[in-house]
Amino acid sequence: MSGIKDKSASYFLDNMPGLTGAIAQIIHSRLEYEQPGLAMGAALSFVATLKSRRIVSPTGIAPNLYTCVIALSGTGKTQAQNVINEICNLANCKNILLGVPASDAGLIDALYDNPRRLLMWDEMGVSLSALAKKNSASYETSLLGTMLKMFSASNSEYLPKVLSKNNPAARTDSIKSPCLNIFGASTPSRFYGALNEDFTKDGFLPRILLFLGEDKIKGKNPKPLKITQKLIDYVEKCNQGTPGVGDIGSIIGHTIETADFSEIAQYVESWRQECKSRRDSSDEMADSFISRLFEQTIKLSLILSDNLLVDLETFMYARLLAEYLVYGAIDACKTHLFHDERERKTSDATKKILDFIIKKGGVVSKTILNRQFSRIAETRDKVISELAATETIRISADGQRGGVIYSITNS
Repeated sequence: MSGIKDKSASYFLDNMPGLTGAIAQIIHSRLEYEQPGLAMGAALSFVATLKSRRIVSPTGIAPNLYTCVIALSGTGKTQAQNVINEICNLANCKNILLGVPASDAGLIDALYDNPRRLLMWDEMGVSLSALAKKNSASYETSLLGTMLKMFSASNSEYLPKVLSKNNPAARTDSIKSPCLNIFGASTPSRFYGALNEDFTKDGFLPRILLFLGEDKIKGKNPKPLKITQKLIDYVEKCNQGTPGVGDIGSIIGHTIETADFSEIAQYVESWRQECKSRRDSSDEMADSFISRLFEQTIKLSLILSDNLLVDLETFMYARLLAEYLVYGAIDACKTHLFHDERERKTSDATKKILDFIIKKGGVVSKTILNRQFSRIAETRDKVISELAATETIRISADGQRGGVIYSITNS
């Protein structure tokens, strides 16, 4: 992990290789603020879509990718989407773009029509907020579940559930190698405010590579780079799978080729073991992210390599970028998401515990209170300690029955 301590998003943008790097530079050249993460997130998800159903790793990992840029309003999220739209128009590949579906059925229908899709999810935090609510409609929560399953379904067949046996229009055939890619964007307050710990426990958030935006005040003078005909031709070849000149664009039709990691096999295996070792020494929250570190490294290697033979330089860059993003996400969640969630849980527990003691006449035994709040034992004990420290309650021995009693103080 020491290798990422002196790295910044600008470093990764400046050194991003191949087609992905070229597109990221075009996007960044049109932004009014220094937002290298925004440019990289958009470019990676776009190229991941182009290479989906074209290549896989020797172990079956596909290049489909979920990214989300966390940045302040007005920093360039729309410009990034505009560049992708412009390239798609010029390269005749608008069919890969997908708007935010209203339900999981809409998402599945879109993947039936074209199994390679890029979902450009603006204001992702707002949508996640609706999905996270306890009273969310079933179709909303099903959408999130389907997205979660699609992340790992890209090298298999996805069999949708049958919604109704009496519905003759219901699709029951499978989707072979569905490749959903996401380029999301959100402001920090909306994104972190929408989430809770369940988003990490169910594996949704660790599947997303988070690009944390820079400070909005770092302005620059946009000097738009031209989208060259060479780039357009290459994008079109990747999308159509037509013959090229010995690179990814040479894959014909819908044949899925296996990328070649043979020349760097020892480095790949070493990194696999390192990721496993880090999992063994991490806490539960960090583990949910680190468990995806090796997989994200391979995905990035596939996206960033413009050849079927993945070289060491590309792999080491992908490894460093994956490490930078995964540990950045862990730090961000510890700072924003989990701190706020713990504070909310503690506040709720404090109110409930005080209300319970008051209903018992202001005095209750430790045994009874512990039994009442047994499901939140850790939070309960923390709250009792804090209430005692602030002299909101008094902890004393029960002279008649033995044991301990909690009582509300008069202050």
